[in-house]
Amino acid sequence: MVSFFTTGSAPSTSGDFYMLHDNFVIYPSIVSVADDDHLLVSWFIPAAAPSGGYHVIWDSMRVPGGFNVECVAPPAQITNPPTSVICPGTSIVLQANTGAGYTYQWYNSGPINGATSSSLTVTVNFYDYYHVKVTNATGCPRFSEAIVLSPFNLPIATITTSTGNPGFCAGSTVNLNTQYSAGNTYKWYKYGNLIAGATSSTYQASTAGKYKVVVTNSTICSKTSAPLTISLYPIPPATISATGPTTFCQEVR
Repeated sequence: MVSFFTTGSAPSTSGDFYMLHDNFVIYPSIVSVADDDHLLVSWFIPAAAPSGGYHVIWDSMRVPGGFNVECVAPPAQITNPPTSVICPGTSIVLQANTGAGYTYQWYNSGPINGATSSSLTVTVNFYDYYHVKVTNATGCPRFSEAIVLSPFNLPIATITTSTGNPGFCAGSTVNLNTQYSAGNTYKWYKYGNLIAGATSSTYQASTAGKYKVVVTNSTICSKTSAPLTISLYPIPPATISATGPTTFCQEVR
């Protein structure tokens, strides 16, 4: 509430007094006689009042002096910055503080089109940063501090075979290999089913099927290889046939 003293007699209506900023008018809430020479005029500043300097107008004349109404910006912060490892491809939800009448605009390198909710879902694939502008019902904005989202690297997950061929002959086996790196863990799958005990960077396959490997590094980021189909090559028939007699005479000398 703003109070202002001026000289003169009591006005006939409270409309004789008002505060003016550009075209925004605030009429007094209370007009009372302070003494024979002074009035006490009080205004409650509405939430929608824009910031800036206000003049007091009495009976269409500007009274010397005035008031400055400052915009009080709301708090602005991202309330749930990530504290754990972020792996590439991870989707996370960023949440801004909330309040009655607040509106929002999210930014990274510029304003994000359509990102005007109190929360923002982002998929982290590379280094990026985000902040949010919170505006209250009076139009006063504040920007939050930016948070940086920097994903860790994914491990390498590819499959090669010991023979260079995607198959093996019946009665033999083929080694499936993925790149070894200290600290990595490995899980092999056949047709999408986990192979019990297959936790090395190499798996010896003795049956045909579609295989894949999931590699997890020391930062707990995982990558799944493309599937590799291993075929079983049939053993060709091996027979001997003769085009003539199968016996012969020994020459005697």
